[in-house]
Amino acid sequence: MWLDHDFSSMRDYIIHSEHQRVSAFIEPEDMYSLWIWSIEELIPIMKKLAYLELKPEKTLDAIDIDDTLCSRTPQLQESRFQDNRWEAGNQMILDTWWAYHWFVDQYYRTQMLVPELVNILLSHDSLVLTAWVDDLQNGKIKGTQLEWTGIEVNVVASSKDKPLRLLKYIMDDLRYIPWKIIIYDDRVWYFKEAGPILSKLLWWIEVVVNKITLKESKISEIKRIDQTIYSTIKKRA
Repeated sequence: MWLDHDFSSMRDYIIHSEHQRVSAFIEPEDMYSLWIWSIEELIPIMKKLAYLELKPEKTLDAIDIDDTLCSRTPQLQESRFQDNRWEAGNQMILDTWWAYHWFVDQYYRTQMLVPELVNILLSHDSLVLTAWVDDLQNGKIKGTQLEWTGIEVNVVASSKDKPLRLLKYIMDDLRYIPWKIIIYDDRVWYFKEAGPILSKLLWWIEVVVNKITLKESKISEIKRIDQTIYSTIKKRA
């Protein structure tokens, strides 16, 4: 089901795109925007990032699972999932062994994936960056058979933890700074809050935040992308 390596079709889904220029320096107001992180854990990361090599030819893609890589529309047609959203739904699934395996088999299969996003995962330096329950999110990847591709999966407790986990992934696993980071997610508020400071901390790279909306009628197709690009006025030589 995977596509070839022509990514030009992704541009056709971009309905809205804005470019937000960020200043070349970390300013006092940036520190106030870091309320989603603790300064204690951020300072050592900043020190380590300062020693990483910047690779201008590299792009890192970070893609969410639910309602991005795979639609939740089919499961939300069932009343039990309509009545038990988010944590309640996760707990309901995890409470019984059979329910967990039935859920993954029913709603996370290879043919239900969005092929353009899978193509990106398999063709670039990339990772799945997702939130909620670790066992459940990794189970979804196994159900879609993406586990066998060796794709890196990072699971955090909440969406607010994603920007910091992305920094830690670059620091501890990637061990270099890509020239561009592209985010694909259906819930991008925290990434938009962190976009300017991410760009600055990572040597003024370009951070692209793509809010993905999938079609309800054709669940493996993208309906639209709303894009915000963060980059500094100052360009590195």
